[in-house]
Amino acid sequence: MTQTAPRGRPAHIDRFRVRDAALALLEELGFEEVSTAQIAAAVGISRSSLARFYPTKQQIVWEGLDDLSRRLSAQLERSPERGSVSARLKASIEVALALPESELSVLRTRLRLVRDNPGLQVKRAYGRDPLAQVIRAFIEANSRTAYTEGELSCLAALVATAVDTALIEWSGSDETRPASHIADCLGFILPIL
Repeated sequence: MTQTAPRGRPAHIDRFRVRDAALALLEELGFEEVSTAQIAAAVGISRSSLARFYPTKQQIVWEGLDDLSRRLSAQLERSPERGSVSARLKASIEVALALPESELSVLRTRLRLVRDNPGLQVKRAYGRDPLAQVIRAFIEANSRTAYTEGELSCLAALVATAVDTALIEWSGSDETRPASHIADCLGFILPIL
């Protein structure tokens, strides 16, 4: 008697297992070379099950990076109202990046994929960057300087780009945590605020 494989959706799909397997495959074979069908097969699920979590390969990479914007937004809301805007912003960014080792490893992989695939970098451009939007709202609400709309957008984009640059630099380094890269980039930019 031959056994047939069970049909239908698995009873439980571990999102983190899917993420980890997908990122490993994308890093090993290259972002452009891997299809969603290959990712689904590597995890042992259907493409439609994969699409429930990640409709596109880009979302596999960007999911964790968008989480940074949400963590920063939450941290800025809890930020004490004393101190300069630049000091509060820097401290909040550092806390938002204080991740467990396992998540830092996933973040590093995602950042290397972004670094090595210019098509993944487009999401951050032209003011659509969620990180820049969070930073802009914080500067606008807390700065004593009356910036124009254009100045606010430029400052927020500049700080977000400094964070992105620091993280990309860190992803290619041997350092365990991104703190020194963040301090270098923000130390150069934040005095403008």
